[in-house]
Amino acid sequence: MRAFAEALSDHLRIATLPVVVKTRQTEPQKEMRSLAQKRANVSGAFAVQGDVRGKSLLVVDDLFDSGATLEEITHLLIRSKASRVNVLTLTRTIHSDA
Repeated sequence: MRAFAEALSDHLRIATLPVVVKTRQTEPQKEMRSLAQKRANVSGAFAVQGDVRGKSLLVVDDLFDSGATLEEITHLLIRSKASRVNVLTLTRTIHSDA
């Protein structure tokens, strides 16, 4: 995913800012049966390394399933004072639980 994000940033002439890091191991989201389980699985699993205050950010991910991971990361970035967070995913799954 990093190579795609860097190619996209080159094309758009914007900087990459890889500031979100995973702080603990999580179970694969596809193994969770409900949205509540997926949210609990990723709750507190990420941290921000670096200053995002006042920045407009684009989070790039390969897959949108329930949205739990992207929701967790977006809330984390907003709590870290990012001014705006947008999300780009390459594919999306459709489930009745999300």
